[in-house]
Amino acid sequence: MTKAVIAGYVRTPFAFARKGPLAATRPDDLAAIAIRALVDRSGLDPALIEDVLMGCAYPEGPQGNNIARIASLLAGLPQTLGGATLNRFCGSSMYTIHMAAGQIAIGAGDAFIAAGVESMSS
Repeated sequence: MTKAVIAGYVRTPFAFARKGPLAATRPDDLAAIAIRALVDRSGLDPALIEDVLMGCAYPEGPQGNNIARIASLLAGLPQTLGGATLNRFCGSSMYTIHMAAGQIAIGAGDAFIAAGVESMSS
């Protein structure tokens, strides 16, 4: 079994919900900024990424649809790359890490983006 490692991480800044400087920023745009920064910092060729897995506790409104796919496209990742949005409430983003590690362990891919998104302003 292949061992999975976390090779990099990025997060967006904290701000006040509904009143702060990020209140008008859509959650898919925030997620895209983090994804793009992760890919840029890691130096990983986006063509090598198997999938973008994104947890979202409340996938509705601006966080609805398949926000993982939308954010990956907004981040400029290849259109051939998939995206899966997962909902396990508070454990959503942690579960994406488990899923990505499991896929690597069984040989289903070498590089995944495991992420989480939640905007209290939305």
